[in-house]
Amino acid sequence: MVSKYQSNPGMEHWMMVKHILKYLQRMRDYMLVYHCNELLPLGYIDLDFQFDRDSRKSTADFVFTLGGGAVSWKSVKQSYIAISTMEFEYVVASEAIKEVVWLHKFLSGLGVVPLVVPSLVPFCDNSGTMTQPKEPRN
Repeated sequence: MVSKYQSNPGMEHWMMVKHILKYLQRMRDYMLVYHCNELLPLGYIDLDFQFDRDSRKSTADFVFTLGGGAVSWKSVKQSYIAISTMEFEYVVASEAIKEVVWLHKFLSGLGVVPLVVPSLVPFCDNSGTMTQPKEPRN
């Protein structure tokens, strides 16, 4: 929630950031441990086209999991107004694929994951976006 106020922070936001930093300092010896038989990375994309009635802007979310736990995620209100759901879905999918590339390089570089599937395909809920490249209509 603090990042929402980056452009015009107040004293209460600074106090919250200090609180977060103190918490992180106390938790520095803790770590996430995932136990599973197969460390298969999965990605999920969701969007709300023109969800905000005031600004008519859409919101996009994606999350990538490894062994059932979230390792990377993003939720953002788009800075422009998309003309169609499909246009917006392509923009979001493009951002998610950039994250897939980064995540693959990061996990491979760590060397803790024995084999990361190189062709991770994020799941999305828009069938129009998936069929358009196969059957272009215009």
